[in-house]
Amino acid sequence: GFSNEAIKFWNIEYNPIAKAIRIPLIDVDDECLGYIRRLTHAKVYKNTYGLSRDTFFGINHYNGSIPIIVEGALDVIWLWQSGIGGGLGTLGISLSSGQLEVLKKLLCYSDKNEVILCFDNDTAGKLANNKTSAELLSQGIVSYTLSLPEGICDIQDMSSLEVKKLFDGGKI
Repeated sequence: GFSNEAIKFWNIEYNPIAKAIRIPLIDVDDECLGYIRRLTHAKVYKNTYGLSRDTFFGINHYNGSIPIIVEGALDVIWLWQSGIGGGLGTLGISLSSGQLEVLKKLLCYSDKNEVILCFDNDTAGKLANNKTSAELLSQGIVSYTLSLPEGICDIQDMSSLEVKKLFDGGKI
């Protein structure tokens, strides 16, 4: 469901033989650290071996707004396509120590020391939200949880219009 604009902007490629999409993980210095691959037939991720989790997916397009921490690359892209900037994907269900350091650096340039957490609406996502919220609090970072509506597991299960409404009409 990604637009041609999103596919081009995020350099998404499709390999029909592997039945997978491939998205580059670019760091803040615009260096490609590897690739995130998602098998389309099994909804499984197969990333480049040793892919660093010391950065966030989307950091190279971070716009300086309140960071919105989500689980994966596709969540960040869906937010962007829905007109919501500031999405940062953890590439997993928790923050790494490297990602925490990156986040603290981002926030030192901001007038607000706060983030929004929007993990998946499943057991793993709820546990990740609680763990991440506690980690951020221990670092003096205020976090707000944006819960997905009942029956919605992933931000991508919502239309772009629903995502905009969830994020206060795109004002966040």
